[in-house]
Amino acid sequence: MTVLDQWFDAAGERIGVPSDYLKLITCLVLAYPLSHIFLRIPASRPNLRHSFNLACTAIFLLVIFHLYSGTANLVGSALATYAIVWSGIGGRWNPWIVMVGTMAHLLVFHVDRAINGIPLSTIEISGSLMVLLQRVTTFAWNVHDGRMKDSEIEPYQRQNRLTELPSLLAFLGYALYFPAILVGPSFPYSAYASLINGSIFSAHPTTGAPSGAAILPKPGMPPRGRRRAGYRRFAFGLVFLAFYAVYGGRFTYEGLLPSGEAWGKGLLQKIWWMQKAGFVARSKYYAVWAIAEGACIVGGLGFNGFTEAGRTRWDRVRNIDVLSVEFAQNYKLLLDAWNMNTNVWLRSCVYRRVTPKGKKPGFRSTMATFGTSALWHGIAAGYYLTFLMGGFLQTLGRLLRLYVRPFFLPPKFDAKSSTPPPSTTRKIAYDLISIVFVQLTLNFIVAPFLLLNLRDSLAAWRSVGFYGLILTFAPIVFFQLGGKRLLRSRIAKREAKYLERIKRDTLSNPVQDWAKGWEESYRGEATAEGRKEAGRDEELLTGDVDFEGVRRRWAGTAEEVKGEAREKAEEVKGEARETAEEIKEKTG
Repeated sequence: MTVLDQWFDAAGERIGVPSDYLKLITCLVLAYPLSHIFLRIPASRPNLRHSFNLACTAIFLLVIFHLYSGTANLVGSALATYAIVWSGIGGRWNPWIVMVGTMAHLLVFHVDRAINGIPLSTIEISGSLMVLLQRVTTFAWNVHDGRMKDSEIEPYQRQNRLTELPSLLAFLGYALYFPAILVGPSFPYSAYASLINGSIFSAHPTTGAPSGAAILPKPGMPPRGRRRAGYRRFAFGLVFLAFYAVYGGRFTYEGLLPSGEAWGKGLLQKIWWMQKAGFVARSKYYAVWAIAEGACIVGGLGFNGFTEAGRTRWDRVRNIDVLSVEFAQNYKLLLDAWNMNTNVWLRSCVYRRVTPKGKKPGFRSTMATFGTSALWHGIAAGYYLTFLMGGFLQTLGRLLRLYVRPFFLPPKFDAKSSTPPPSTTRKIAYDLISIVFVQLTLNFIVAPFLLLNLRDSLAAWRSVGFYGLILTFAPIVFFQLGGKRLLRSRIAKREAKYLERIKRDTLSNPVQDWAKGWEESYRGEATAEGRKEAGRDEELLTGDVDFEGVRRRWAGTAEEVKGEAREKAEEVKGEARETAEEIKEKTG
């Protein structure tokens, strides 16, 4: 044990945190000054940037964590991927060979961790192998797409395709990028390559915004705002880190087990405990992901162009959107905001790839994606329970959006429209119920993810009355046993009533009165122009009526009728006044 290890152990004992957690935070914090130095290396010397990057990774893995054999496995997996991609073995199956090979390699370490009972508080190389797997499989698919013809690929495949294979040094720099080697995030090779040569900063603001020359201090150097954005994410991460340090040991899912503090409480109290435990557990991930993202921003990788107002954006590697997670109205929104770059990886490398060309992804694609995610996390039964439930909840979310949500929106509202629905009382109530439903089920299904083994997972679920299973499968069973047909017919009837009401309102007075007197209005005017006008009006009234068009057309007529009525009323009033004056004079 080195002096550095002794220091980490002593510090961990004093503050009650595992020493490996302190090492992790130390590496994430060190990435900030190292990222400043990285950007100071001229973009004209790319090999020096690659070499510095790899040296920083070596410091983290070898000097601080002492993962000698693990680092050898990490580098070996990267080299094997490069060789497979370079050879093109397997043709169109080449990326799947990389996926299966790297996943099998990762599973060896997951199995070793399970067999030897290595606790989660111990950081070994499997975490970095998980990060590496995302990058090398993304790289393999990008090269595969670059070898395909434009007519053979989908639009999403063109964005990051690679038509040329980079050098081995450049690939290793990408695979082992130091600010994101321990906890991510994932990103495509094109982003790393543009950072190395400085072209990532060449995007100019939109028309009307300040010129690029006014914002970019030097060619290849980042624009203003990088430090502010990076250290803001650092501070954000520290807040959640402090929150976890205070409450992480108080509210845990272990408290719901027979030996836990909450076991003897009432059902509602245990459900509330589960909600608190879920949020506290998420705060740990909010902390490390935000700090890692901040280091990537300081290093320039987070730059994502300019807004329409000319302000810089630093969200290229954003990995978490806390508010969107905590107030998500459905599981799609939640998954889009949680571990965002991992979800991009799963969507681009699994979800869309297992879907036959020309078809839309369905339940099978969803379950294949969640299965891959569970396998990527490890072999513990808890992972599979969580992701299996996640697949069912995402499917339930689609059903609710199709068959329940329309009752809370205006009839005939186009759910696919980019225009948001009006904020009616019914819509607000639906949104609030959806938020509560998502949080209740989320905190229920993540219990196995953190407890890991099947016995503890089921015990925690039993302590809260299996409420998450009821909320998930009761609606699914309803939909499968005729609920879809019933709700579909109700929606159709609701829309029919709406159209009937619109039709009735459209032909209301004075237009309706005009339509009833149409025959009389033309009876004595048998001119050619009169017949032509009458024929056109008859077609409007007896054919497929454009009610909105009729209303617009005869709005002027209605106003004319009202004007004539007012004039007639004034005329009658005048005559009445004159008559009254005459009577007064005669009687006077």
